[in-house]
Amino acid sequence: MILFVIIFFFVWAFYSQQKLPKKEIITIPVDKESCELKGGLWKKAGMVQAYMCTIPYKDAGKTCTDSSQCFGRCIYTNFDDSRLRNVSTGNKLQVTGKCEADSSVFKCMTEVKNGFIESAIACAD
Repeated sequence: MILFVIIFFFVWAFYSQQKLPKKEIITIPVDKESCELKGGLWKKAGMVQAYMCTIPYKDAGKTCTDSSQCFGRCIYTNFDDSRLRNVSTGNKLQVTGKCEADSSVFKCMTEVKNGFIESAIACAD
């Protein structure tokens, strides 16, 4: 029993000191040269086809339950999930998301917050 208490104490002490890394704030360049220097893609995007910089994220596709776990946002994009019909403001759905691939705002998704989505998937273009 004493051994269990000692082990429990050390495990608790270790994990209580663990903190999520601070979320890196990524500034999206507004010109081609700065975009390419940051490893971004300078391309036409959206319905207006205006040039913009899209920065790829290192953790693209990683499983997540909250945006604090991603360089960008934790998003849910499963259109085939029949449970989406029941999602509305105030009615949450528990899901696992994926870290978004890049900084583009043009996509169909909903953000996962604390393991839940609160709205149906919407598309931005």
